[in-house]
Amino acid sequence: MSFKLTLSSRLKELRPTHLSKLALMLDPYGAWKELASKIKTRNGLDMFDTDIINNISHRTAMTGGSPTKEIICSWFTSNPSIADLRMVLQEINASRAVTYINEEILRVPSGVSDTTGNENRDDTSSPAYTEPIVAPTDGTNDGNMFHGCEKFSYKFLQQVTDDFSSVPLSDGGRLLGEGGFGEVFKGIHHNYPDMAVKRFLRVFDEVDVRLSLKQFKTELTVLSQCKHENLLPLIGYCDEEQQCVVYQYMVNGSLEDRLACKNGTHSLQVPVRLNIIKGVTRGLCYLHSLSPPLIHRDIKTANILLDSKFVAKIGDCGTVREGPRGNKTSTRTQANIGTCPYMPKEYLEDYEVSVKMDAYSLGVPTHIRETVETHDISPLLDTKAGEWGPHLPHDMYKISMKFMEYKSRRLTVKQALPQIESWKEP
Repeated sequence: MSFKLTLSSRLKELRPTHLSKLALMLDPYGAWKELASKIKTRNGLDMFDTDIINNISHRTAMTGGSPTKEIICSWFTSNPSIADLRMVLQEINASRAVTYINEEILRVPSGVSDTTGNENRDDTSSPAYTEPIVAPTDGTNDGNMFHGCEKFSYKFLQQVTDDFSSVPLSDGGRLLGEGGFGEVFKGIHHNYPDMAVKRFLRVFDEVDVRLSLKQFKTELTVLSQCKHENLLPLIGYCDEEQQCVVYQYMVNGSLEDRLACKNGTHSLQVPVRLNIIKGVTRGLCYLHSLSPPLIHRDIKTANILLDSKFVAKIGDCGTVREGPRGNKTSTRTQANIGTCPYMPKEYLEDYEVSVKMDAYSLGVPTHIRETVETHDISPLLDTKAGEWGPHLPHDMYKISMKFMEYKSRRLTVKQALPQIESWKEP
């Protein structure tokens, strides 16, 4: 039986054809900018500020991509529903798009009211969420999947996080950050001086429950079985009232926050940035060298964490999935997971997954494509980072552009590693 979308279905369940049709309606005349300006995070803040909107506008103009698709895919990280999208479209008076959602996506006959979103799905086991992501290597029971992990009680984790205090750590609370499927808290206990607790959000929709459980098990499987200096160290987990994963606390937070000098922190100096790039590349090479390769699918500055010595640790491994086996170079998924601006075209449009997907994501934050026309990188350099030297910026730029080529011409991370390792401090 066919899988029926309802108002309560998640946006990530939309098919590529749905996104393409919405893009045709919203890309022209800047309607997508109105959409972006109305989208909020779960705590009520603007998800897309003016700088982000302008950046998306410029990038998609250069690459021929769809800003509407990029906006909607980026919104996936907050796990919104089709009802959320329709409400925003109604707010900006995008009547054609609202009609398309009602009549073509939800299949509501013209003139029939549909406001509850409580319809039954014909098939609650949507194929988009039944594919295996990472298979356990030592069996299928939790004891084998999560070997070497300590199992914590939910009560203990409540105690060490001050009952999961939602006050930010910078304001004296315990909240470190939040994402589409959970929140991360600082834990304090004499036996575990450096712990961070990721609590997966409580969900009730049957599809969301399966997806949340899959991400929880995937993250535990990857981090318990894969050990590398540049992967986030795992301490343990909890599978009681709410699923939790416990990591080693990264004192210097995320690369995203450090690049933004959040909370008044100093700008990262060039030698530190260089070591971070090398560390992330080594971590990805390790994942890609496994058999079958493991593909992260959400490499971005927010998911690169820094320890007390600014050693890079790749985190948020719930999006990892197995790559192609044998002689195949790619495989396909039935659901986009990740952050849209960091996704290559073949994944956005065809759901094609390969090690080259992570390479593209690694290239995105390094430089902006506008330098293609001028080849003048100097205006993009962070002068607060210190001396860049005459060669390093151009070497980094060239690699980033090779990472962002079309798939057939794109370098893999493994191919780029020797050159990246050869980069010297200025």
